[in-house]
Amino acid sequence: GSKGIWNEVELTLLFGDVFRDLQLSEYVIKVNHREVLFMLAYYVCLKCKEIPFCAELDKLDKIGEEKTIENIIGIGGDAEKLKEMMELISNRDTSSIIDEIKKLDPSNDGVQDIQAYFEQLEQFKDRDIHIELDLSLARGLSYYTGMIFEVKPTSVQMGSICGGGRYDNLTGVFGLNDISGIGISFGLDRIYDVMEELNLFPSEISQRLEVLIVHFSEENLIHGQQVLMKLRDHQIKADLYPSSDKIKKQFNYADIIQSPYTLVIGDDERNSGN
Repeated sequence: GSKGIWNEVELTLLFGDVFRDLQLSEYVIKVNHREVLFMLAYYVCLKCKEIPFCAELDKLDKIGEEKTIENIIGIGGDAEKLKEMMELISNRDTSSIIDEIKKLDPSNDGVQDIQAYFEQLEQFKDRDIHIELDLSLARGLSYYTGMIFEVKPTSVQMGSICGGGRYDNLTGVFGLNDISGIGISFGLDRIYDVMEELNLFPSEISQRLEVLIVHFSEENLIHGQQVLMKLRDHQIKADLYPSSDKIKKQFNYADIIQSPYTLVIGDDERNSGN
């Protein structure tokens, strides 16, 4: 039931904190609930075919409404009921969606969870978290048992950048029963691409290296580690070529990364400490 919905609210606040820190304001957190999806499956006459129904519904964004309806009819869905369901799914007003799904089954655990979730989020509306209830969100994984989440950028053509949800008893696979939890993942590569396209990285992190240390042998490499730390202690952006390659290869690398200075350590430098 809805008693344990605080974790989902907390997770949503975490998403908001992360994207605020990244200064990424153009996103939407889409939420849904597995039990609501199963209720919709029942509504379109697909009881006991909930998982195939979810798998087809999850393709809606990719293949469009007409083809999705066709595919769900193919597994036994009722055509008229599907049209009604699609009208509900196309609605983007959260409060009216909640009113409609309550009419279908007010005692449904998913309906109660979603209502409690949005009610509890009301107290944090000053944090400006971008969120919407999306009944077409199904997620591909079949082990979710409660609320599901997906985050999408709104100003860049990109798939989801985060995803996850509630899964009860997943730990049972490892012999630890009756442990519920929420799992989420951040798509770091995609988030990086979105931030790069929107020019959100601070300029100071893209400043180039000032000094690259190169060396003639393994012993000189080890000595170079001490030199590197001393340079960094003095706020000099320094790095050390990490292996004992031929010196020509190290100089070529310095050219590629456009290091303005190259510090060369040989036996004389190591022995003299200069």
